[in-house]
Amino acid sequence: MIQLVYVSRAAFPKDEEDLVLNAIVDTSRVRNANGKVTGGLVYCDGFFAELLEGETGALEELMSSISKDSRHCDLTVLGSVESQDRKTQDWRLAYWGNATFINKKIKTLVGCTDKESRTSGFHVLKHLISDLVA
Repeated sequence: MIQLVYVSRAAFPKDEEDLVLNAIVDTSRVRNANGKVTGGLVYCDGFFAELLEGETGALEELMSSISKDSRHCDLTVLGSVESQDRKTQDWRLAYWGNATFINKKIKTLVGCTDKESRTSGFHVLKHLISDLVA
């Protein structure tokens, strides 16, 4: 099983935020259940961070879809690791809005090209999102 963390920037108007976020969460929960993917999504102040867990093929297919989704942009995969331990096993998609305590970290990682910063951000966000799920 693979654990993957990405960050991105919202590409929809603020006044459509509730409608768009509800659609993302509802669609993701169904799609994740079908693909045996679990995860935790954080959204705050126009930025996303998500921890996804599943088999390689399912995550590759899901990330292909996410990268084409016009509701966000500047998608940056921070990293992925193999793991035997699913942090989000009971969540087809756990969602937190207004997670201001990690918002600053997300903003610095969107579009980041520095490998060391992405790797560090991957581990920090993986643990923070895992703690939210626990």
